Amino acid sequence: MNKGFTLIETLFALMALSLCIALLFPVLQLIRKIPDPIVFHQDILAVYQLRLLFSQSRDISVEPSAISFHYRKEDWQLYYHHQNIVKGPGYEIFLMHVDDAVFRWEGGCAYLDYQKGEKRYDVVLYCE
Repeated sequence: MNKGFTLIETLFALMALSLCIALLFPVLQLIRKIPDPIVFHQDILAVYQLRLLFSQSRDISVEPSAISFHYRKEDWQLYYHHQNIVKGPGYEIFLMHVDDAVFRWEGGCAYLDYQKGEKRYDVVLYCE
């Protein structure tokens, strides 16, 4: 009895292998793109939390380096520190891995301009 593979069996195995490889490459490209949207969604969630915080605050004062406000009988500040957007007193981090951040007041609204990598973002935090 012959213990080797026939030509048909070998061609079938090569065809199955090539099909698996052809399906694998698009999946790998999608997997590489997954982390960016997750970080972006975390940033969106942080901005919504900040908007909610400012909607419940009063006496909002904007400077390029920080936003000061009064929330629940306490004075708070939102500022940029060591690549993070932080709320204090204390050290509650809202945005991480921020390369640069500037706060501004324009047309009755408080804005946060920040940069992550090559992308710049301009978000509205509060409007009167």
